[in-house]
Amino acid sequence: CNGATGIAVGLSTSIPPHNFTEVAEALKYLAEFPNATVEELCQFIKGPDFPTGGILTTSHKDMVKIYEDGRGSITLKGKARIEKLAGNRHRIVIYEIPYQVNKVELIKRIAELVRTGKEKGISDLRDESDRDGIRIIVELKREANPEKVLKKLYQRTQLQKSIPINLTVLVGKQPKTLSLKEVLLEFIKHRIEVITKRTLYELQKAEKRLHIIEGLLKALENADRVIEIVRGSKDSAEAKFKLTSEFQLSDTQAQAILDMRLSRFTSLESEKLYNEADELRKQIERYREILSSEQEKIKVFINEIDELLEKYGDDRKTIVLEKDEGKLTFEENYIIAVLSNGKIINYKIDNPEDREEKERIFNKVINEITSLILPGDYLVSIQEIKSSQPIAFITNDGRCIWSLAADLPKGEGKLKYIDENKIVGTAFKSEGEEDRLFLLTKNGIIKRMTFEDIFYKSQNQQIIPLQEDDEIVMAFADDHPSYIAIYTAKADLLIFERNQIRVTGAKAKGVEGIDLDEGDYVKGGFLVNSEEYILTITKNGQCKLVNKEEFPIKKRAQKGLMAVKLQKGDELNICTSVNIEDEVILSTSGGKVFKMIIDDKRIPVAKRTAMGDKLLNEEIIWLAKPKIKYKGD
Repeated sequence: CNGATGIAVGLSTSIPPHNFTEVAEALKYLAEFPNATVEELCQFIKGPDFPTGGILTTSHKDMVKIYEDGRGSITLKGKARIEKLAGNRHRIVIYEIPYQVNKVELIKRIAELVRTGKEKGISDLRDESDRDGIRIIVELKREANPEKVLKKLYQRTQLQKSIPINLTVLVGKQPKTLSLKEVLLEFIKHRIEVITKRTLYELQKAEKRLHIIEGLLKALENADRVIEIVRGSKDSAEAKFKLTSEFQLSDTQAQAILDMRLSRFTSLESEKLYNEADELRKQIERYREILSSEQEKIKVFINEIDELLEKYGDDRKTIVLEKDEGKLTFEENYIIAVLSNGKIINYKIDNPEDREEKERIFNKVINEITSLILPGDYLVSIQEIKSSQPIAFITNDGRCIWSLAADLPKGEGKLKYIDENKIVGTAFKSEGEEDRLFLLTKNGIIKRMTFEDIFYKSQNQQIIPLQEDDEIVMAFADDHPSYIAIYTAKADLLIFERNQIRVTGAKAKGVEGIDLDEGDYVKGGFLVNSEEYILTITKNGQCKLVNKEEFPIKKRAQKGLMAVKLQKGDELNICTSVNIEDEVILSTSGGKVFKMIIDDKRIPVAKRTAMGDKLLNEEIIWLAKPKIKYKGD
């Protein structure tokens, strides 16, 4: 819903843009309940919604008062975050600015504060904005307090501004200042008038057509006599006169009969006319029903709004703070899915406390994955993450690409630096208690790193030196308390204490994790915590659950124990720790993704030396556990 501004002699109007979905829902509610109050309507319309985003800090109480009076002022803030850098330094990143604020003028104003000495904590200022969005970088001196600097920027620049609201409109050619409810009622009144005039036009059109069809049908029922009259008349005027006299037809019907082609006399064409007449009678009955009832007109209005919602409904861009708690930075929650080819699906959760909304966003992400994924690709991970959290993407060639969640492409996007290589793992800050990362290579090498060696450094760095015939097969975040497990293609599984691997830097090669048999190689690894079972899935689709107690804790670099009995030519593709009723997401070699609930009635619980049951017809190449937190879980 676009806004409007205007100035006339002694009058002005200032209507900010609003979210179409919210306005549509309010219109539907008001159409059904005309006595609704402005406060009730504000359950749907939270406040203006600007295309540039930002944060609306005006309280709900004040917003209701503005909508009741039809005039007032709101406060809109741009979005900024404080990032920690190496060397105990910080910077401020401004990534959304208030509506109608000129970015160049904002940067000039910040530079003026530095030049005049009003702000001494800024060391550098640059504009990194591109087609993906606004990005103004404010580098701070080592001794500067980032919160104080950001607070000054809000106070002394247009990073925070007041926007007037004045709902003055023309009603019956007379200027009036209306409340929100009155504006919506005027729109509903207008739409009901449109529906009435349109329906009346459609009724008259249908009645005229039915009148002609009834004449044609009468002619078809008396085809021989009609042909005889036409052939016996000296001109069309005489034929029309005879037809109207004998069959009690109107001039319009008689002319339509004379204009009718002979092909219409076939049985197939006759049936079409009978069907058209029946359809027209139904339409006429419906049109008369709408015109005779205001309630039916309201139903048509609501149905039309629903159609528009389905086609044009969108999410709110401007965040509305229920309470202005004086926060300088604002956290947003996202659900991010990462594919092995570097594509990501990233959607914001407006209300992280709402389980239904979170589930809706999650299912939306899964649906997009199914349409994006290609044969040979797989879903690496899907997680809920805050905008200020850094997330690392580990590639098979031993590189780490990291980014803050807020800087990742929104909707569907592609990560930088991903070419022929593929992503084999992700980890984000605070994913595990340890803030550390495990790397596993095909040749059995394991490495443990701290996040300090990954984040806030080069965004594309080599984090492990690899031999020519080696590659990373899996990477995942450390967690406490837990054991680490490594499994191989020939179905060996080794579980040992994770603390047997010490933390090393980016240049370290890592240590031997498992003793491999000749021709065997590592397929992956996982952490074992409180889970009860180990799930195994082979290349040929054999599945089973094994009680984890069957795998005693051993030492690092030893040989593993058989996790599943393999048929000739089969391999162990998937192995991980699970509980009954856990949800996992499986990726197939053919480019399909589907959810699976761990069910011991469907998946057999068997000994580690058993083969399991063939439950899957397609090869499973990756398993991802959704990391989505629900309130109360």
